[in-house]
Amino acid sequence: MTVQDLWLLPLPDMSLELLLEREGHVLAEAEKAQLDNKRLPKGKHMYAFTRIALRHVLSRYETHVAPGEWQFSRKSAGKPIIGWPESSLHFNLTHADDLLVIAVCNHAEVGVDVEALDREVDVMALSVRYYQPQEIRALSAMSEESARRHRFLTLWTLKEAAVKATGKGLSRALRDFSFTLQAPGSIQVEQIGEAGQVAVQGKEHGNEHGKEQCTEPVDEQINEQELYPEFWTFTWLDYLLSTAMLRPAKLSEASAASKTSLADWRCFSWKWPDLPVTETLPLQWHS
Repeated sequence: MTVQDLWLLPLPDMSLELLLEREGHVLAEAEKAQLDNKRLPKGKHMYAFTRIALRHVLSRYETHVAPGEWQFSRKSAGKPIIGWPESSLHFNLTHADDLLVIAVCNHAEVGVDVEALDREVDVMALSVRYYQPQEIRALSAMSEESARRHRFLTLWTLKEAAVKATGKGLSRALRDFSFTLQAPGSIQVEQIGEAGQVAVQGKEHGNEHGKEQCTEPVDEQINEQELYPEFWTFTWLDYLLSTAMLRPAKLSEASAASKTSLADWRCFSWKWPDLPVTETLPLQWHS
């Protein structure tokens, strides 16, 4: 069975103390030590939630492995991977504000990045530093500031996701990937200086009323079961989310063209209160 899922999980409306009381037993000693080293309350809360949620998510696929049994390691460049048990699963994490995103794939390396759409950024200053000339030209040609910021964040999440999919972390610059957003439903990606294919799928999720009107759960009847990770789901999204899956290409194919259309670009705008409540979003591979 092919696994290509995104888990979108908001920080649960419970205190860190209650979260640890209920689920802290699944954490490894190293994770508990890392948690103790964090000073900011918000950082401690998100870290604990991230580690607990990841363990429960992985156990949804490998049902014979209890959440507390997972062991994790890192690649040489620092990308987290499963250390034990042996598994075909690849995962990647990202968060923005109170939203945690976990990408899980069993046939390719995966990277994911999420950014808040209202994030304030110095678009042109950062573009000069991290973007390719053609990307900078496309941004400069946009007259509306909000559209330019949106395009900048779209490119940023795509670049971050692609870099994370390679597993090489900061050793690969964001400039190593160049994206061209063409007509709706089309994207071209160029990986600079290295053979390979990166299939990228972008999704835009949001609402028309603003985050402050979207903080209530869809179902107001919250029972005790819903405080457990098995019942966590998302109720709002005000973010730009991109994922990248990396699969090796034959050298002959890679050398045939340095710029190849590798995936469909699909954007969806989900408006409150029509936002579907689900725990996973399927990602389809496009060649």
